[in-house]
Amino acid sequence: VGVLMGRHRWPCTNKTLEGTAAAVLSILFSLGCICVLAHYSPTIDEWLRVAMCTLLVCLLEAFTEQIDNLFLPLFYFSLLLIADSHDA
Repeated sequence: VGVLMGRHRWPCTNKTLEGTAAAVLSILFSLGCICVLAHYSPTIDEWLRVAMCTLLVCLLEAFTEQIDNLFLPLFYFSLLLIADSHDA
């Protein structure tokens, strides 16, 4: 999306705001599909925490160059664990 339709670039990168927004939306949509298939209904609070973690990891992705495929899944998982620990 960002390469084809992106018009607004993040500062100091070639990545676009539109690409970041598409990544956030696609991750949340995929999670919603998984929840439907698993017959799980997250609360609004759970959705907000997951959305915040997703936004943070997508922003980090927008500003990284080479290590993102290695580091981003670990960062995302860590954020989700931290967000979940506040629920307990």
